[in-house]
Amino acid sequence: MGERPRLVRDRAPAWVLETEGRQPEVYEADPGEYRARLREALREEVTVLLAEDPAAAAAGEQLAEILEVVHAVAADLGISPGALQELRRDVAEARGTYENRTIWTGRYAARGPDRP
Repeated sequence: MGERPRLVRDRAPAWVLETEGRQPEVYEADPGEYRARLREALREEVTVLLAEDPAAAAAGEQLAEILEVVHAVAADLGISPGALQELRRDVAEARGTYENRTIWTGRYAARGPDRP
């Protein structure tokens, strides 16, 4: 896993012991470090997803990894999975979703007689 301290899943130390036969050195992060490490983990997981072929079977698993980190960030902020889903629905209702694949060019349409 390298020598850079990083946030890992709760079962990772047992998995390392089982598969590598070595006991990893771990500690419990304080709340400030935990919050910072969650953001690092989110950035790392998104980076992995963006580097993959989006059609690859692993993309679904990577999305699940991202969701796990998002749920941990939400829990750290006191937001339950149900409340997070409700917030997602509220935002989708207010701002829309990405379902229509709408791309904005960054420009505005020219004004004309039929456009204010």
